[in-house]
Amino acid sequence: MTPPRDDEVEISVFGPGYGESVLIHVGSRRWIVIDSCLADDRRTPAPLKYMSDLGLDASTDVCAVVATHWHDDHIKGLSTILDVCAGADFWYSAALTYGEFLAFLAVHDNQPTKLDRGGTEMLKCINLMNASGRRTKRLLEDTLVAEWPAAKLAHGLATRLLALSPSSKQFDQFLQVIGAELHALPLKAKKRLTAGRNDLSIASVLEVGDLSVLLGADLENCQDPDLGWAAVIHNRSGKGPKSAAIKIPHHGSEGAHHDKVWSELLAVDVVSVVTPWSLAGKRLPTETDKARISSLSKEAYITAGSPQALKKRYPQAVTKHFRTSRVEIESSLYRCGHVRIRFPEANSGKQKIELFNGAAKF
Repeated sequence: MTPPRDDEVEISVFGPGYGESVLIHVGSRRWIVIDSCLADDRRTPAPLKYMSDLGLDASTDVCAVVATHWHDDHIKGLSTILDVCAGADFWYSAALTYGEFLAFLAVHDNQPTKLDRGGTEMLKCINLMNASGRRTKRLLEDTLVAEWPAAKLAHGLATRLLALSPSSKQFDQFLQVIGAELHALPLKAKKRLTAGRNDLSIASVLEVGDLSVLLGADLENCQDPDLGWAAVIHNRSGKGPKSAAIKIPHHGSEGAHHDKVWSELLAVDVVSVVTPWSLAGKRLPTETDKARISSLSKEAYITAGSPQALKKRYPQAVTKHFRTSRVEIESSLYRCGHVRIRFPEANSGKQKIELFNGAAKF
């Protein structure tokens, strides 16, 4: 494996059966990490392993790390990434759930509280940034994650990564949640306001000259036109070039599909990449989802096509018990697949798509 040229843009999407991460090379050895999942060893964050395999130094080459939201399948290994990427800014959504707000308070007030896994990882990330003297930054629609003038990058194209969500109204609802707690709003009403954490997710767009790539995170639809994808479409339609590639939102689910995303934000020959999700017998994308995505795309790819057995280590006593009981254990985990799109000439729209570790076209 060889790293991209300094004048080459790269989008790498990693995804096992549970988890996803996006790694972006904007040019001139400047990288951005969005979310985290683990490589096949179930310990190392996939983007860090990939950069190491390329002979790159993540501690200096990664300039920004983004947590789109705090769901388990997007945060595994995130604090490790922040620890290693010592020169990176850290961005996360300005709109939080009530539980995530408790994690925020725990950092600043040093008050112990019971947190879910997402809140616990958030706490670790913020504490790590504070301990190292680095600042965390928060994102709303139209917030710049990073930008470079044309003269700063080898390909000579102005480049930026722009957050498209959460919407201003979504942030207002977050404030309502906090206000509701202060005024002891009934639990049912609090749940209504905090429902749909995927609505808080940070969708973003990478723009390199005339090239645009839409990164959908887990953003879903809402009935309210000022939330979710409807808000993004209203705010974004007609601005900038249509995207030549998309990381499909929320693992291709029907609830994250919006017709106007395809007609107003994406090019007719768009390339789509989706990461699968599998938990307790439920899987995304479904065959119906894949058929829909394929019909709307010039080419469609999935980071993990089918489960492949991975070696899983058990304690010796457990292994002995399996053997004496004549029980056979078979792993049906997905490997952490990788879809890589390189744009050797960003303004021309030319692209080179490569598949690794079980990723497939569908």
